[in-house]
Amino acid sequence: MDLVSFYLGAFVGIFPFTLAKVIHQTVRIVARSRAFRNAYLYMIWTMVIVCPVFAVIDFLYLIEIIPPSLGFYVTTVLLWIIQTQILPQIIINRIGLIMSNRRRVFHLKLGFAAAIGVINTIVGVTWLRGCTPGASAAAVELIYIIEYVDKGFFLLIDLGLNAFFLYLVHSRLIAEGLSKYQPLFKFNTCLAIASSAMDACLLGMLRLPKMYQFVQFVPIAYIVKLYIEMTNAALIAKIVRSSSGNTVPGYAAKYQTNNQTNHLESRFDENPELSVKDTENVPIGNAVKCTHSSSSESGSIQLSPTNVTVTTATTVVSESLRAP
Repeated sequence: MDLVSFYLGAFVGIFPFTLAKVIHQTVRIVARSRAFRNAYLYMIWTMVIVCPVFAVIDFLYLIEIIPPSLGFYVTTVLLWIIQTQILPQIIINRIGLIMSNRRRVFHLKLGFAAAIGVINTIVGVTWLRGCTPGASAAAVELIYIIEYVDKGFFLLIDLGLNAFFLYLVHSRLIAEGLSKYQPLFKFNTCLAIASSAMDACLLGMLRLPKMYQFVQFVPIAYIVKLYIEMTNAALIAKIVRSSSGNTVPGYAAKYQTNNQTNHLESRFDENPELSVKDTENVPIGNAVKCTHSSSSESGSIQLSPTNVTVTTATTVVSESLRAP
C-alpha cells in the first residue's frame, strides 16, 4: 500500500508541471494559428488525458476499489497502447524537422507504428490470457517474460530515435557551421539519457513482488517523457529565434551554407510539419535583398559586380504549425 501511494503521489507531483506546459504551448500555437487543428496538439493532449486516467484506475485497482475484471484489463491495455504509440510519433515528429525527405519521414512513422503495433498485440493478448480467472501458472509466467522483452524493446526504440536525432543535428546542422545548434545537441543528449532512464526503471520495476505494481509506474514514466519532449520543442524554438548564428565568417554567413542546411534551418523554425515549395537560384549583381524564412528580418547586402548565385529555399509555412 505504501508503494502504491508513493507512485500516485509521484504522479500527482509531476503532472501539474506537464499540464501547465501543455496549456502554455497550446495557447501559443492557437494564438498564432487561430485554430486547434494541429497533430502535435492532438498528441500532447491525448497523452496528458490518458496518463492520469491510467494512474487513477491502476491505483483504485491496487487498493481493491475496482475489482479485477476483463473490462478493467482491456481498458488498461488500450490506455497503454495509446501511450506507447503516441510518444514515439512525437519523437519522430522532431526528427522530421531535420529530415528533408518527407516521404522517408512518413515511412518512418508508419514503420514504427506497425512494429509497435505488433508488440502491442502480443503483450495485450498475453496480459488478457494471464490475468483472467483460472489462468495457469505458465500463462502468468509468460507475462513476465513478454514484459521483459516489451520493456527492452521500448528502451531500444527510445535510445535509437534519440540517437538518430542527435546524429542528424550534428551532421546536417552543426557540421555545416550552424553553431547555435550546439546547445540543442548537448541538452538533448542529457534529455535522451533521462528519457531512457524511465524505460530502464520500468525494467527494474518488473522485480516487484506484486505483478501489477510495476504497471502503476507506466503513467509516471510516460508523463515524464512527455515533459521532456515538450521541453525539447521549446528549446528548438528558442534556439531558432535567437539572434546568434553561424561561426562561418563573411558578409552573409547564413546564406553561404548549402541549400540543404538553409532548408533544415527553415524546418526547425516551425512545429512540426513544414513543406518546401521550391528551390531557386537567384543571380545577383551589385546588390541583393536576402530574406530568411525563419526570421522576420530582411536587409540589403552590397556586393561588388560579380557573377554570384545565391541558393535560397522558399518554404510554405502554416502558422498553425509554429513551434511553441
